[in-house]
Amino acid sequence: MSRLDKIKEQNPELNLSLLDIIASVEPTDSYKYMQFLVKVLKDEYLKKGNYDGFYKGICITLFGYDNLSNLIEFEKHSRANRIEKSDIGTYRNFEDITTAVKKADEIVRLKEVEKQVKKLYETDTWLVLIPLSYEASKVYGSNTKWCTTQQQHWNTYRSRYKLIYIINKRTNGKWAVSCDSHGGAVQGWLANDKESSPFNFPLPPDIFGILAEEVQKSETVDDLSKNKEIEGVIKSKDLTVGEYTRAISSNNGASIATMTGNTSLDLNQLMGVLGVDINQVITNSLRTGSIDDREELPF
Repeated sequence: MSRLDKIKEQNPELNLSLLDIIASVEPTDSYKYMQFLVKVLKDEYLKKGNYDGFYKGICITLFGYDNLSNLIEFEKHSRANRIEKSDIGTYRNFEDITTAVKKADEIVRLKEVEKQVKKLYETDTWLVLIPLSYEASKVYGSNTKWCTTQQQHWNTYRSRYKLIYIINKRTNGKWAVSCDSHGGAVQGWLANDKESSPFNFPLPPDIFGILAEEVQKSETVDDLSKNKEIEGVIKSKDLTVGEYTRAISSNNGASIATMTGNTSLDLNQLMGVLGVDINQVITNSLRTGSIDDREELPF
């Protein structure tokens, strides 16, 4: 017996045909209006004969587009071993699924951010690096008041300065050093963004040696970035729910194409770009079954 057959056996009250469901709204005991209801269903909602799309449209209406999208992402993350508890039986509702997907998305994001830094030194306790993107600056500068964790200031610093972040991985203590490539002063910054001489930082001798070598180099963040498109990629990701998703709007009818890697494009964001009423989209999906063409829900 297949898993589906077993579920049908365990839930006979839900093992109904579409005709059984339509019959539940039939106003007579003799099913006098059933043929009429079936005729309207076929004429109004199944003109293209896309029965499969119609059924999926019903499921989208029942469970919600975002919920089903997150369920698909949950499966993708599970296969990649990024879900801590992959047994679906331990989840109570879609909110739990969404929470697990967000955690897995963060794992993917952090792995991507790791590629956007230049590591100068690392031990079990210490990490010294140069952030090469705003996203990396924001992640490794988290829980500080450094202005370079803000987009507008990052854009100013990256073209003129080299930034070095020093992190104590055990205590999460953080310090920063900025080097002006135009021959300006070398400045040190505490986590609260107060200026302090780097020589006053509580660092081991090895790190002081690295800093002494790095501050003598006349180079900026932009100079060190091997991939000049890093910033553009990060900005694109800010518009999506997660990794590798992009919305491309063309001038011909404002068509939208989506490419999904680890997460799906948020439907409300997409509808906002197009100026479309989401309720109307769902209604049309029931009538035409067209919503099943979206890559985000590959049933």
